[in-house]
Amino acid sequence: MKMPKYTVDGSFFVQQLSGIQRYAREILAAMDPMLEPGELEVAVPPDCIVPEYRNIKVVTLPQSSGILGWQRVYGRYLAQSGRCWLGMCNVIPMFHRGNEGIAVVHDVCYKARPDFYTDLRGRTSAVWHCMQYAAIAKKARKIVTVSEFSKSEIVKYYHVNPEKITVVYNAWQHMQRVRPDPMLFGEYSKWPQLKKGEYYFSMSNL
Repeated sequence: MKMPKYTVDGSFFVQQLSGIQRYAREILAAMDPMLEPGELEVAVPPDCIVPEYRNIKVVTLPQSSGILGWQRVYGRYLAQSGRCWLGMCNVIPMFHRGNEGIAVVHDVCYKARPDFYTDLRGRTSAVWHCMQYAAIAKKARKIVTVSEFSKSEIVKYYHVNPEKITVVYNAWQHMQRVRPDPMLFGEYSKWPQLKKGEYYFSMSNL
């Protein structure tokens, strides 16, 4: 049977870089050498900076305005090309009625903890993401998530068959590309209280 070809929603390339966008970038970088040329595309908005891929084809779509504008442009491209969608950041083309696709859902926090989102922006974001979660549960051929806990939450809140969900954990290999900076320590450091081997470092966004 001929395998379907996928086009990634690459709108994350113009978004602020957080863990979700980092995951998408690193997964594509890891997949690129394993793919045949043209097997996977990434559709991006105009004028965004995209890494050089060897086998993943980059397709620039017309200018759009806002989230819904991009949904229309991306969905139209999928309909015209006959390709399947691959949403790597909790979002799929909701209004596209063509081929099924694959969605990455990092968590369903907006559904599980609505009390975290109390201001107007938070409530609006919660409505949008809960609509996305429901659409993904209904339309996705396969769901990928990042932990067994997130998988259990998707099953709990959206009654998805567990066999439809695959766990692909967050990775650490990109840290091998980071060179240590010895100037972080010593009397000229911005943080003179840091002592090599005597601290913990945590980076996150809330």
